[in-house]
This record gives sequence, structure tokens and C-alpha cells, in this order.
Amino acid sequence: MGIIRRFFQLKETAVTITAEKKFIEVAKKGIIEAREIVERFITEDPFFLYTLEPYDCPENAPSLIKRMCQASYMVNVGPMASVAGAIAQYATEKMREKGADYVVVDNGGDIAFYSPRKELRVGIYTGNPLTNVFALLIPPGYPAGGICTSSGKVGPSISFGNADAVTILAKDAIIADAAATALGNMIKREENLKNAFRILEDVPGISGALAIIGRKVALWGELPGIIKTKIPRNKITWRWF
Repeated sequence: MGIIRRFFQLKETAVTITAEKKFIEVAKKGIIEAREIVERFITEDPFFLYTLEPYDCPENAPSLIKRMCQASYMVNVGPMASVAGAIAQYATEKMREKGADYVVVDNGGDIAFYSPRKELRVGIYTGNPLTNVFALLIPPGYPAGGICTSSGKVGPSISFGNADAVTILAKDAIIADAAATALGNMIKREENLKNAFRILEDVPGISGALAIIGRKVALWGELPGIIKTKIPRNKITWRWF
């Protein structure tokens, strides 16, 4: 099948694309288009960029913007909480439209994927040597298309919590990204892990969640297999600037 990995950066967006070579440029074009959609909408209404609460989306908004707004309402966060997942999801869908049957777009830990015949191993980076050892084994055809991670301690994203890592599996990366932000905001200390998961109850499209804070690991919903493994730093997508 000739699967390759390529790193691509556009402004703040730093992405690792895994697919057949002929689809790599399709993904890059999709990332550029997705950013243009979001940037154009922010120019029209800068409040979309700054609000940390759900945003009332106008009827004439682009489909991608509407999906971000819908995800934000589901878990009570601002629409930009899902922007990394939205860009990854958009690029993945563009590749699938062109016939790609194996796609992984990793936008700084917010991942959109499609893998009907191949197992995926997705490491969860916490920055903590004690817990930086877990990976999810996603079987072929797993009924989800997004796996996103938020952290109160690692990376540039805004989080009002203290979790080392919060990972969400959902039907797409837009929902997964927004939900990861929301759950991460809820986890202030080890003692409130159990109650924090209540924010995910009755939210459609979420398969399962995993949260790590200190030495504690908590699971919610239905998750694929979890293994201990060493996470190579060269497999982690960072922003290079």
C-alpha cells in the first residue's frame, strides 16, 4: 500500500500525515483550506476566536464552522476548543473523498483517522515519566474517527485543569477535541476524577475517555485495548517554531 509519514506546518498548525504518498498533497491542501475557512470567519467575527463559551452560529456559516459550534454546545466550551481536531478532520475527509483507505492526521495530538483494515497504536504523551507509558490499540474498523488529547501541563492549548493528559475517542476529531478540552477543564486534582466524567454523559458521538493526573488513571465508557509501551519522541508531533 506504500504508507508514508510526512510532517507539515502552516503557521500554528503542525501536522504529521500518514497515508499513501499520492494523498499527502491532498491532506496539505485540506489543511490550508480548513485554516482559510476558520481565519476568514474570525475576520468576520473576532468573538469566535476569543469566546470560551458556546457560540451562536449563523445560518450562512460554512459547514466546518457549524460543526465546531455544535461540538462546543455539546460540552459547553468555546468553538476554538475544537479547532485542531477540525483541521485534522477536514484533511482526513478530503483524502477519503479522493479514495484513501488508510489515513491518520495528527495535529499536535488531536488525531483524525480512518483505518478499516489496519490496527492503530496511539501513544498518550503526558510528560510524566511515571505515566508516559500508555497507548491505545485501536482495532481495524473501530467505530470512531477521532482521538484527541488535552493537557493542563503539556503543550500550548488553554486548559483550566491540572490533568497530565485527557484523551477522548469519538466519531470524529471535532467532537473529540472539544470534549477533551471540556473534561480537562474539570480535572483539578486526583480526588475529583470520578465526578469530572459527568460532563460526558448524554453527549452523542463519544465512545470513551481516559484521564491521567499524577499517579492515577481513570477510564470512562468503552475503550479499545490499553497497553504499556515506550513512546518515541520522534513519533510526537510538535510545533516547530
